[in-house]
Amino acid sequence: MIRKILVFTLPVLLLSTVVFAQEQKILQDSMQYYFNKGNFVTAIFWAEKNVAALKQKVAVTDTSYIAAMNNLGESYFSNGNYKEAKTTFKEVITIIKNKEGEKSAAYAMQLDNLGNVAEKLAEWADAENYFLSAVKIQKEISGEDNVAYANYITSLAVLYRLQSKYTEAESLYLKAGAIFKNTEGEESADYLTFKNNLAGLYYATGKLALAEKTFIETAAIKRKVFGAESFDYGHTLSNLGVVYYVLGNFLAAETVFDKAISIFEKTTGDKNPQYALTEGLLASTYQQLLEYSRAEKLIRHQMSVNEITVGKNSAEYATSLNNLAFLYIKSGKDSATEMMLKESLETRRKLFGTNNTDYAITLNNLALYYTRKKSFTVADSLYKEALSVRKNISGETNQDYINLISNQCELYLLTKNYAAASKAALKNLAVEEFLLLNKLDFLTESQLIAHVKNNETPFSMPYSSLAHYNLPDLLKAAYNNRLLINGIAIQNTSVLSKEMLQSKDSITVNLWKNYKSNKSLLNKTLTQPVTARVINSDSLADVTIQQEKDLMHQSESFRNIKEKFNITWQDVRNNLAPAEAAIEFIRFKEIGNDFNYNFYYAAMVLRPKDSVPVFIKLFEESALKAALKSFAYKEPIVTRSGKPINKIPSTKNTTSGVYHLIWQPLEPYLSNVTTVYFAPDGLLHNIAFAAIPGKNGSVLCDTYSLIQVTSTRQVAIKDTYQKPPASIALFGGIDYNKQSADTAGIVKPYQYSYVYQQSRSSAPDSFVYLPGTLKEVAGIKKNMDLQKKNVSFYIGDKATEAAFRSLDGEASPEVIHFATHGFTIPDTATKKNIGSVFKISDNPLLRSGLVLAGGNKGWKGRSPAGEDDGILTALEITAASLPNTQLAVLSACETGTGELRGSEGVFGLQRAFKIAGVNYIMASLWQVPDKETAEFMHIFYSNRLAGKSTRQAFLTTQQFMRKKYPPYYWAAFTLVQ
Repeated sequence: MIRKILVFTLPVLLLSTVVFAQEQKILQDSMQYYFNKGNFVTAIFWAEKNVAALKQKVAVTDTSYIAAMNNLGESYFSNGNYKEAKTTFKEVITIIKNKEGEKSAAYAMQLDNLGNVAEKLAEWADAENYFLSAVKIQKEISGEDNVAYANYITSLAVLYRLQSKYTEAESLYLKAGAIFKNTEGEESADYLTFKNNLAGLYYATGKLALAEKTFIETAAIKRKVFGAESFDYGHTLSNLGVVYYVLGNFLAAETVFDKAISIFEKTTGDKNPQYALTEGLLASTYQQLLEYSRAEKLIRHQMSVNEITVGKNSAEYATSLNNLAFLYIKSGKDSATEMMLKESLETRRKLFGTNNTDYAITLNNLALYYTRKKSFTVADSLYKEALSVRKNISGETNQDYINLISNQCELYLLTKNYAAASKAALKNLAVEEFLLLNKLDFLTESQLIAHVKNNETPFSMPYSSLAHYNLPDLLKAAYNNRLLINGIAIQNTSVLSKEMLQSKDSITVNLWKNYKSNKSLLNKTLTQPVTARVINSDSLADVTIQQEKDLMHQSESFRNIKEKFNITWQDVRNNLAPAEAAIEFIRFKEIGNDFNYNFYYAAMVLRPKDSVPVFIKLFEESALKAALKSFAYKEPIVTRSGKPINKIPSTKNTTSGVYHLIWQPLEPYLSNVTTVYFAPDGLLHNIAFAAIPGKNGSVLCDTYSLIQVTSTRQVAIKDTYQKPPASIALFGGIDYNKQSADTAGIVKPYQYSYVYQQSRSSAPDSFVYLPGTLKEVAGIKKNMDLQKKNVSFYIGDKATEAAFRSLDGEASPEVIHFATHGFTIPDTATKKNIGSVFKISDNPLLRSGLVLAGGNKGWKGRSPAGEDDGILTALEITAASLPNTQLAVLSACETGTGELRGSEGVFGLQRAFKIAGVNYIMASLWQVPDKETAEFMHIFYSNRLAGKSTRQAFLTTQQFMRKKYPPYYWAAFTLVQ
């Protein structure tokens, strides 16, 4: 990833002619200036003039001439002119050999230079001989504790790394690093180069956590030492971008590559190999973001630069050909794709041989091309060869190997070789889970989500295979996979929060407090339009991400997080009672004969006596969308949403289509089952399972006790929260037009209020007072007071955001209850680009929230200075720590809805409270009626205080309301663990 480049300082010229000496100094200084800036084209110009001038005045054996030639060679090398560099260095080493012999430091230095060139030209044997000779000579001259020796073993280490000799490379890197540190210090150019090289080795061996950490550290020091627009700083940024790309964090990769390219453009211009390399990396990122036209433009420019600087027979040009061909495959073009891939493959074979990573990449792409052309036999042969090369180079536990297996699995599915597809999918799962578990302790929440999302195709392979072929081992592994990835980012974040709150280390505690403060400030800043922000949200986001990573590294117990995820399908099965079943619903994509992907749904059913889970393919997503159009429970009456009042919905059995799609295929496996734990996926998150019509006018909750969970792993986790709650915070009867300044004297206005004043533009609607909410919370308070429970009561103008924040940390009660207006704005609203930030934001956690005291002013952007806006968004809730809170009741409209994001589920209020540490969340799927909702809550708390568990109290309440009202009035509420 990084080359070791030596920059030579020219000696002071001692010439008889003063004028000539001055001219030479100008030439020398000009060359050195542009070389240090990374502008190698201009450096070559001045170096050539310097050599030409000296050749007329001094002998070729003169020290000044040798130095000038050496610098010319270095300039050629740095600009990618490797053949010219080779010729120049050979001339220099001949002069030195004749002048000083083969045992001099100068001769060793030229051997190193020639080794660098030979390596770039893929002349591996020559390169190794040059480096070994340089190391031997330098050791004989001055031992091992010197910079020159460290440089030469670094060059050898780079060569070994390129040849996949990772153990030998790491040993040499560490040895060189120790020398640089002892002789020059940790801010020296040589030591920083060592850090870059070591990070590159970590990357090559799959140690992405160490690679990212080392690159970030190196970039920070280089920025400090060399400046924010230095070539060296840009180089490290480019390397860091590669790590982000491999992690699937493409937006972060795009930002870093953009910054690096901007630096190179200023320092070297756009005709430099490093510029071209980073340009290609950015193009690959655009390709992942489906911005094909931008990607093609960059790759074509990269090709032209490589053709000019290093020629068509170079590794760089072969990479450009490979990338352009792959882009054409992905975007559906067929413009000389096969020819480009074959040319790239042949060039890479000549340069590196067949046991090489780049060679395997082109094999994969050529196989992909033949798959699209339905030349399946040829494609299969190429995939097998590519897998063999990959396995030989870096084993089977790496992302590239997974991607190859995934492609091969798709080939087998297309050719209906389902047995082979299932075996490939099984291997795929094993490697993917291994890698994911090794990333848990260093990926932030957003990075973890990105990783799972960008591996959607590999994760779908097992289910595509199981839809056609019942392989027991694959069934077991697939169920375990669901237990691992469902809500994995929520789990990770919640575990980190709990670990930090329990920490006794003062440094960790202070870092945690600082992180929480910055995250809270960031969340508030994001509610402003970009043009009105007084704080740079991107910079603040970078700070919080790094602080989150520092916290992960700080906590020893968090580093052992893998143990907390070690729950298997057998654990779930063994914790099921005789009349219970667990169901994991899966949304997966499957490739069709037209090579387009369609989404399907399936279910994996598990019962107490099952020796293996049962897999049932259900329906295509388009069928579910059609069935949901007749879903009855949509139109509101007097609701808690602030939306217009409409007619009462029809209560006729208009959702039978949903029953036939989702539940009827499962019934043969549930004949003796009365309790079902189920984890929905995709659009199933938006369905009230309890109200799905069954036979003879019944609904599902008449037959089953339905318990919704984020993942059925919850079955294996004992529910210790059985006693009636000892403390509760109640929000209701809220005055949406004003808020109290002191909130009962226990909280203060938010310290960052000034940041987001006037951040919400005027809106035509407002929120009306809900009398039922006051009755609801007052009734709950009365029951809690009778049992001498600890009650925090926030009504009227005291039900503020500040009051909610006062519940943070150890002050969090066992239950938090909100009876108010709620909102969830669909992502379609963002495309209109109108209204306030939370309406148009691409962050779904800003488009959902609860309305508290003074919310009407905040909704219209009229909150007074120093006052909260009264809109408690889901994003703000994620900054809270609620370690003691077992239940959050969101007695408002659509609080269980939001944007659906794969295995992470619903991005909205429900997720926000999960991240904050809450165990159970009761939320609504549609616009709930005010009066009947108050009744529902009264019955639920009566059951809870009577000794029923949270689950039992909820199910009992459902049964009571079912007898009294149609489903619209009670079925919206779901209890999710």
